[in-house]
Amino acid sequence: MKKTVRGNSIYITEEMSQDRLTIHEASEGEAVYLKLKGPITSALAPGFENEVLLASVCFEKVILDCSGCTSIFSGAVQSLLQAQKYVE
Repeated sequence: MKKTVRGNSIYITEEMSQDRLTIHEASEGEAVYLKLKGPITSALAPGFENEVLLASVCFEKVILDCSGCTSIFSGAVQSLLQAQKYVE
């Protein structure tokens, strides 16, 4: 897994399959909005979970926008549930 940061966007790439999850970050006051684009595969899930954890440490409120997710693999559902625990 490879992580690249450009401006307000984080790119998490699985090198074997070339799947890429983009997380665009926008903050407003005590909240951060994380807009996801691409698949959340089992291979990309740990990177996604880590970014949500970091956001929850830095901001009081984390809002996930999954409308740009093209798919969520069954193995990645655990990361979504874990992310919910971080932001509550």
